[in-house]
Amino acid sequence: MQTLAPETIALANFITALGILIGVVKLFLKLDDDNTRQNLQIARILQELRINTECNRAALETHIANGADGSCHDALKKLSDFLNEAAHSD
Repeated sequence: MQTLAPETIALANFITALGILIGVVKLFLKLDDDNTRQNLQIARILQELRINTECNRAALETHIANGADGSCHDALKKLSDFLNEAAHSD
C-alpha cells in the first residue's frame, strides 16, 4: 500500500483551512450586509412614524380649532406629553 507524501497532506490541510477561512469571512460579510440593510429599514420606518405622528398632531389641532371638544383635547395632550418625553429621553 502506498502512502501520501507529507507535503501532499500539508497542502490538502492548507487548502481546507483556507476554504474554511474564506467561508467564515463571507459569513461575517453577509451578516454585516444584512445588519446594514435592516438598520436602513428601521430608519425609514422611524421616519414614517415621525411623519404620521406630526400629521396626527396637525389633524388634532385642526379639529380643536374647528370646535371639537373632549377626546381631541385629551388625545392632543397625550400626544404632546409623549413627544416631549421622547425628545428628552433621546
